Amino acid sequence: MSTATATESADQPWEDTLILAFRDIQWILHRKKQQALISDALERLILNNHLLLCDPSDQKQQNTCNEAKEKLNLAVEKMAATPPLLAKLDGKAESAAGDVLTAHEDRFFLIEFKSDISTRSSEYTKFLGILMRLIDPEDNHVLISRSKKGHFFVTQRPDASAPSTPNLRKLTMEAYTYYDAITQPHLKPTAAIPVHTLLAEKRHGLSLAHMADYLQLLCNTHVDDAAGRAHPMKVAVASASGVFWPIADLSELTALAGLFNATAGPSRPTHSAFGTANAEHLKGIVGAFRKKTLEEQKAALRRDGRTSGGAPPGINRS
Repeated sequence: MSTATATESADQPWEDTLILAFRDIQWILHRKKQQALISDALERLILNNHLLLCDPSDQKQQNTCNEAKEKLNLAVEKMAATPPLLAKLDGKAESAAGDVLTAHEDRFFLIEFKSDISTRSSEYTKFLGILMRLIDPEDNHVLISRSKKGHFFVTQRPDASAPSTPNLRKLTMEAYTYYDAITQPHLKPTAAIPVHTLLAEKRHGLSLAHMADYLQLLCNTHVDDAAGRAHPMKVAVASASGVFWPIADLSELTALAGLFNATAGPSRPTHSAFGTANAEHLKGIVGAFRKKTLEEQKAALRRDGRTSGGAPPGINRS
């Protein structure tokens, strides 16, 4: 996500507001599921218990009502009170991974927010942008496949078909796979995924274990000389019990499973593509690229057919 500048586009909303809108969508979907769960439980109870006629003087009816209430309470308790955590990243964690780490039900998403997809060129010179363009598609097809399932740009597009007024414009929030958006100079409109679809369809998103693998690889590849492999998660979390700061590292996602309404699994990589050896290999490739002059970097990316949109492919140290 870009920082504020002296010159702002009058045609684009602030990126921070897109994060808040995305969170609102998570709440809306969570609430809809909660309401559907309660409605379904009530419907079944009404059908099974003859409209839940409860005569306090009739012990049998009273027992039936009490059982119905218990079943309804159990149905409601099955669902968490809030959607999974939306963790806004900053510092080294953001440099290594992106703006936001979140989940929907049991699927995890790593997201970079942009006020418009055309502004993704700001990512080309950063660690993640360069890494994605230097990954060998054949040697790292498993890594790329995981990335396409769980790592996205989220942006907005004005809805031209919707009626609008001078002071109100309808927007459509949509997502693009991060890898494709970085490596393909010209994205087709059909590549866009509506955010509601991204969250609703099971084919999008990674399991906890697979996202843990992906984050661990990014953190191990993105190494800062001063702080080593540390990518602290400085996230404040609000719950019914209060506000907390869980002390953990981005590379240790399984330790934070409970905050995302998930159950922790194995902490070791599930595939060698996410192991230490490949991380060291990719780190070496990125490091060698950083040592090249700007012209050598441009030539290397052109030779591999990976220059995106003619943008300068030089790398930012962050």
